[in-house]
Amino acid sequence: MLPVALQAIAFRLLEKAKAIEVYEDLQFDVQQFLLEKFQAEEAQQIIESIAPDERVKLFDELPPGEQKKVWKLKNKNVLSNE
Repeated sequence: MLPVALQAIAFRLLEKAKAIEVYEDLQFDVQQFLLEKFQAEEAQQIIESIAPDERVKLFDELPPGEQKKVWKLKNKNVLSNE
């Protein structure tokens, strides 16, 4: 069995129809991991594409708990690019 991180990569390489079929057969914890992984990556991409002043507005409007989540995503990317 592949490590969990590699499972996500392998899953993304599948064609859409095959991915749906495979997803339905996965254990619940693996399904949950994949959903969280994909959501985090998409959120990170959106954050990176927003202009800095728009990011500030976004942070100002988010509840404190959500601010922390978004900040972690942004910092994770900044640290991984250094």
